[in-house]
Amino acid sequence: MRKLAFITLIVAAFAAPVVAQAQTAPPTPPPPPRPSVAVTPPPGVLPPVFVQQQTPPPPSVPAPGQRGGRGQGGQPGQQPVLVNGVVTRTPWQPPAQNIRIELTITDSATSRAGKKSVSMLLADGYGGRIRSGSKDGVLNVDGTARAGNDGRILLDLTIEYSPDRLAATAVLNESISVVVTSGQSTLVSRSADPATDRSVTLEVVATIVK
Repeated sequence: MRKLAFITLIVAAFAAPVVAQAQTAPPTPPPPPRPSVAVTPPPGVLPPVFVQQQTPPPPSVPAPGQRGGRGQGGQPGQQPVLVNGVVTRTPWQPPAQNIRIELTITDSATSRAGKKSVSMLLADGYGGRIRSGSKDGVLNVDGTARAGNDGRILLDLTIEYSPDRLAATAVLNESISVVVTSGQSTLVSRSADPATDRSVTLEVVATIVK
């Protein structure tokens, strides 16, 4: 009996420090985070986050009278075309027809009575200009012509006319946009001198030439 009590006492003496150490031991720290592993895409393939689809700019539209880049003295150009997301340029194609413009200026001035005629041949949708002048007078004409599907023609005209720079007569300076029928004469303007009875009329004939 005494031997059993002695063994129990010894076991209790060794077990007490172990129990106390287990109660006061600090908590185990969490394991460190696992390092991230970068996934390398196959050669030539970018991750979706880096891929941006760029929208190409829309093709530019030439202004009236400048189809493909030739208007008032311009050079032939090429029309941009969008093909499979890539802007390319097609070879420039000339217009299929020309337009002849014939202008007739009638001046009732007593000193310079008579008619002045100006004629120009333009490519459909393009423009041209004529400069004629001397120490006595000036006759300048700028014109642009475009034919419609119905056979009518849109004209943009600018006329500067002075029969005698030294005489006390008014200078005719006009800018007109008008639609006319091909081959028909049209009276587009009639002006009067504010100081005299002089009048100046402008007639135009535009004809499609194929």
